[in-house]
Amino acid sequence: RVTLLKNVFFDNSEDRERWVEDFFEECKGMEVAYQVRDDSKEAGVVETYESTLGGFVERSYDSCHDSSVFLLDEDVLCEGTELAKPLSTLPASLWPEGDLFDHFPKAIRPKKPCLVMGGEGARSSLHVDPYSWTGWNYLLEGSKIWTFFPPGPCAEALFNATRIQSSSWDLGKFNISAGWQSPVDIYEQKKGSKTWPSAMDLGMEMSEEEREVALSRIEEACKRMGDEFKPSAPGVFGPASNTQSITFVQRAGELLLIPPRWWHQTYYIEPSVAVAGQYLNTNCAEEVANHIFDWCGVDEANRVGISGFERNGDFDSSTPEVDERIRDLLRTALVGQHGEKAGLELLEVLYSPQIGANDA
Repeated sequence: RVTLLKNVFFDNSEDRERWVEDFFEECKGMEVAYQVRDDSKEAGVVETYESTLGGFVERSYDSCHDSSVFLLDEDVLCEGTELAKPLSTLPASLWPEGDLFDHFPKAIRPKKPCLVMGGEGARSSLHVDPYSWTGWNYLLEGSKIWTFFPPGPCAEALFNATRIQSSSWDLGKFNISAGWQSPVDIYEQKKGSKTWPSAMDLGMEMSEEEREVALSRIEEACKRMGDEFKPSAPGVFGPASNTQSITFVQRAGELLLIPPRWWHQTYYIEPSVAVAGQYLNTNCAEEVANHIFDWCGVDEANRVGISGFERNGDFDSSTPEVDERIRDLLRTALVGQHGEKAGLELLEVLYSPQIGANDA
């Protein structure tokens, strides 16, 4: 289920804010690519620009609903700073068995952590994450709205869903996973939300108490999303919809856990900074394995490599048996996707020293 947790990475707001300051001071000169959504040109059109991270931050202060900026970067935190290490994985208390993705060959292992930022009015795409993993998003600064829809054929039909191959870390050739993407923007037009306080009010003018009252009012209003926003497609909210949405406001210092295959889209109330990642443990291993098998067209009778992922208190992810079962799973998937000859060749490539095999 969708879950919000507090006090996960930092015990207090002072330490969290200090980390943000240190991070931007250290990384402000790094090159990033970001998206600009300018509804004055054509609704739904997103263009990509490049600048330094510091340049993006400056531009985010001018962001608004009709001309917003959004950044999702998988490299800055992975390669640019030692500061990222404490935020790269969830604390062991949340997942004592570790991340089974660490046993995947590096070429098909999702990158972590990811930097996610946006200015006022920014929004992500409406999507479902690849691999059917369990995702997480830790908000370091700001506030944003999340809207979730449960998985299933009703949502896929309503959102005119297409599948998107995981090429950003898959090198574009293994093709064992694909997320779901929708052209629908559930926040396309502001309605009641036009009366919400501005980002300037929230960030500069209000006391902490006034700010919390304002965010609570926004959260309450979002229980009637159809009154606050008009989506780009009909039937998303209200009695005509066959799927029930969940909407809430995430505040700075809160960690969000995103269950497998749930549709979600975010809306930035004000400039915000987050770190995001994903994990694979025994709770979602069956979801991930079946996602891979489904995408690769593997028959039920031929699905192997999943039996080692049962949930039990004695599970030890450090044993060689786990690596063997994951290799069996990947062999079956690659053969199903590419045929026996090409699939086995790709398996050898995955586990070759040149690709990095299990270089964590």
